Amino acid sequence: MIVVCGEALMDMIDAGDGTRRAMPGGGPFNTARALARLGVPTAFLGRLSQDVFGHELKDLLISELGPYGHVRFTLNGNPLFLPAKLAVSLALMFHELATNAGKYGAFSSARGLLQVSWTVTDDRLNIVWDETEGPPVEAIGEPGFGTKLLKSALRPFDGKTEIAFLKTGVHCTMQCRLPAS
Repeated sequence: MIVVCGEALMDMIDAGDGTRRAMPGGGPFNTARALARLGVPTAFLGRLSQDVFGHELKDLLISELGPYGHVRFTLNGNPLFLPAKLAVSLALMFHELATNAGKYGAFSSARGLLQVSWTVTDDRLNIVWDETEGPPVEAIGEPGFGTKLLKSALRPFDGKTEIAFLKTGVHCTMQCRLPAS
């Protein structure tokens, strides 16, 4: 496994219409993401930037899931702008889930699909990640770096993550407080 160390930043990307949008990035984070997409076992070890930019949740998901094909996933939820620190934490989580879906889950099967839904109630964000039509889930090994990341990344936001390995695929719920922006 390659461990990439550094700071996760927000990159300003040309949106093609004369505007720019903030995307999770920075050299170390982009390196970890690129290696994982190439199939190299990769982990990102770093700190969250003190960057002041945030990110739209749907755009964040599209940036992580797009390489797997837009017909393979559906995104359901109202527009939601995330503060930078929460956006980076969720980007790391989505990256981990998408990488695993590509290796073992819905994206590793020709018929596999993913649905991600989110809602906000009061100041709480709830995200549901549902994979279907992937290969059957086999025996689950000891929790590794990715599972520990998923379980801990939302703690600074009074959050939690629950992962279930169902016959239909991975079901992950993420819940946290939305910081005031």
